[in-house]
Amino acid sequence: MRKTKLATALFLASFFATPALAGGHIGLASYATNLSIDIPGSTSLKFAGPALNLGAEFNDYVSIDANLYSLTEDTNSDFTSKGYDASLRLGPVGDGFNFFLALGMFSETWDDTVDTMDFSGAQAGLGLGYNWESAGLALTSSVRDVKDYEDKLGVSGTGFTLTAASAAISFYFRF
Repeated sequence: MRKTKLATALFLASFFATPALAGGHIGLASYATNLSIDIPGSTSLKFAGPALNLGAEFNDYVSIDANLYSLTEDTNSDFTSKGYDASLRLGPVGDGFNFFLALGMFSETWDDTVDTMDFSGAQAGLGLGYNWESAGLALTSSVRDVKDYEDKLGVSGTGFTLTAASAAISFYFRF
């Protein structure tokens, strides 16, 4: 977990420090994650809440995007999920409609006031958006690697299938 956070911080810092940036953005997002296990009678864990959305554009087709989020579980407001995701986006980033592939990672901490659990892993997603000259709107949906969830939640090796996904709708200002 600690190595993942350090690697992500260095990754993001190297891109934001690069003088070759073509532009970037900062904004707010509505962020959600969903974790479901196919155990009969079980329910999904659904977290939702706000996120800070940051991005950097390197050229007309390559950018990075990051979300820093603080979420609460739908049925228990004392159960929280705080973390971040960072993705390399491949697809047009100029004005008008854009469609992109997002490849990256996530790291989050669940806290239910009794215990905390840390999770991290890879994620892959697709997004659709629209950019104006100084603002933009994007919808991103990603599937997450479930290995860390399976190991820490005791699902690994049980024969049950666990799925994890995240989604964000972001409104941002471009610079």
